Amino acid sequence: MIFEELKLKNFGIYKGEQIIDLSIKDTNKPIILIGGLNGCGKTTFLDAIQLVLYGKIAKLSNSHKSYDEYLKDSIHKNEKQASIELLFSASISGEINVIRIIRSWSLLPNESIHEVFSVIRNDKEDKIMAENWLEQVEIFIPLGISDLFFFDGEKIENFAHFKRAKEILKTATYALLGIDIVEKLKIDLIKYEQKLTLGDNSTKSNSKISQKLKEIDEKKLLIENLFQSKASTETRIDVLRNELNEINNEFRQVGGNIYEKKSAIKQEIAESKAKLAELELNMRSMASGVLPLVMLKTEIFNLIESCNEEVLNKNLDSINPILVERDNKILELISLASKDIVNKVKLFLENDRKKRLKKSTVRYGFSDEDAKCFSKFSHQLVYSINSEINEILFRYDSEREKLLSSEEKVTLVPDDDVVLELIKRISTKEIEIVKEESILKSKTLNLHAEENALARLESSYNALKDELIDNEITALDVKRKLIYTKNILPKIDLFKDKLIGNILQRLELEILDCFNRVIRKKTLVNMIKINKTDFSIKLLAANDTEIKQSRLSAGERQILATSILWALARLSGRIIPNIIDTPLGRLDSKHRSNLLENYFPNASHQIILLSTDEEINEDYSAKLEKFISHKYILNYNSIEHFTTIEKGYLF
Repeated sequence: MIFEELKLKNFGIYKGEQIIDLSIKDTNKPIILIGGLNGCGKTTFLDAIQLVLYGKIAKLSNSHKSYDEYLKDSIHKNEKQASIELLFSASISGEINVIRIIRSWSLLPNESIHEVFSVIRNDKEDKIMAENWLEQVEIFIPLGISDLFFFDGEKIENFAHFKRAKEILKTATYALLGIDIVEKLKIDLIKYEQKLTLGDNSTKSNSKISQKLKEIDEKKLLIENLFQSKASTETRIDVLRNELNEINNEFRQVGGNIYEKKSAIKQEIAESKAKLAELELNMRSMASGVLPLVMLKTEIFNLIESCNEEVLNKNLDSINPILVERDNKILELISLASKDIVNKVKLFLENDRKKRLKKSTVRYGFSDEDAKCFSKFSHQLVYSINSEINEILFRYDSEREKLLSSEEKVTLVPDDDVVLELIKRISTKEIEIVKEESILKSKTLNLHAEENALARLESSYNALKDELIDNEITALDVKRKLIYTKNILPKIDLFKDKLIGNILQRLELEILDCFNRVIRKKTLVNMIKINKTDFSIKLLAANDTEIKQSRLSAGERQILATSILWALARLSGRIIPNIIDTPLGRLDSKHRSNLLENYFPNASHQIILLSTDEEINEDYSAKLEKFISHKYILNYNSIEHFTTIEKGYLF
């Protein structure tokens, strides 16, 4: 399928009739580059393609509106009708057909919408194809995988969330790589079995089986709708969680974590100030007592030493008569010696007594009791008071440092008006997530209940079918066909399982090859594994350790998502156009260059890029030049508020 031409008439911001040639004349130039500033109609262009193809089931940017409301709002101001025409070529039964689809609608006097859809195939109106268009378009581009080919580059990273990725892989693998054919074969065989079983509609059992089959079909439809609704809610929760993470990051960047501790920090400051005041009071109390004497410690110790000496000298005065008596006895003992020796000893003893009496001079008149008091006071001064004041000073310095640290933290606390808005957004987002998770839980329970009900219905159907085979079917040929069909169904499941395993092995290699072509860190991922049961994806590093999703940056997740889409398209071999709005998203310059050089020229037979001047700028435009078939610019008239499509680009 290749788009040839798009014609917009009074659609959205586009006034009057705007025609854009999308044809690819040179297969080496698959790119159509459309440039426009924000608000000029790039997303509207993407919506136009979706709307003309899928109508009321299209995935549009304002999907919260009803279909009629969307059509009404998309009519250009002051106009009463709008239309979109898409001309494309596609292969049908091995032959190339040129098909023009036209979707037009008008606003009636009663404010209701009248819509007309028509198909012109090979220059002839094809009413049958128009009536069955929703079935026909599923052959060209199935709606379930349209997100893989028509997407917003800024939102594509959501595809790389591992839970979302497995849903995409399963849907795309079934639709693009042929597994749906096997599934359809199985369904057809089951229907054939049912048809054989219902060969005799006159019996009571047939009537019961018909009713049971009807109930089974209704239950399967209900389960499918519940599954899609559950998947939609899971995707919504993933998006909300990503948005919450972004707000939380913003909250941390502005100092939100410190803001949350604001009350605690203020409490710490108050407590520190109270403790400092108490310590200062203690120090003042000590200063009014004996503490100042600590400054005279040396003088006091000298005074105590003098006191001790005086007490000692007083004791010497009391023993002087004893010394005289001792000296006289000594002299008597040596009286028989020579006179010269006696005189020398006598002189020595007299001098010794005089010397002792000289040292015993009393200066202050301290008593023994004074000496004891001074000794006790010196112990208190040196050990008790000095130790106490040192401990108080240490506690004061520590508390002072703690106060300064807390006061510094307070200066880092952001203003209320900055943080409260973020807190409100976080709270709102958390409430939304809780609500969605509650809805998801309810949907999951409903889904399980309905699946159990389906199992009971199928068990009942099989019992009726076996009863009918045993009791009412007498035609041996019918029995033989039923037996063959029953034997074939498990083999189809086995074949399907092996087919999925084979396809996923090839897909793993394709995704890895595409990823390494555009990723900046060439050794980041060594292997990609896909679980064939639930299609969950796992990234492995060179040492076979798993790479958690949280380790990937937003740009790397976008590259992974792009690689998944690219690999699916390559492996399918189907020709489907790609339309990318905001193609370079959040990527850095290196990743942008890799996409420009390796992805865009090879992504598809036709790729339409909707870019601003800050994405595909003048340098990037020059790099793509040799791959571009057409270039257009969306010119916005800011006075009359409408956009026109003209040839050229932003530079």
